[in-house]
Amino acid sequence: MIVGNGMLANAFSERYKNDPDVLIFASGVSNSQETLASAFQREKDMLSTTINSFKGSHLVYFGSCGVTNKPETLSPYILDNGRKPDLAMPRV
Repeated sequence: MIVGNGMLANAFSERYKNDPDVLIFASGVSNSQETLASAFQREKDMLSTTINSFKGSHLVYFGSCGVTNKPETLSPYILDNGRKPDLAMPRV
């Protein structure tokens, strides 16, 4: 299963689009300059709903390598990406 339609989603589409055992979540806030809390909440809600809909699937989630930056340089986009794995961890 693929969630998303951008470059990452398309890269995995041929192999995983019909695989019920693998959930590729490549969707959400794509603008790294985003600051609206509603945009981040919408992505969080989508991720949570998707995870709950595909229990038993292996989840592949794409965040941002920017979460390893110095704290004073973290934008709202990077901070939000750093929180998303918390949604997926109970699956492990």
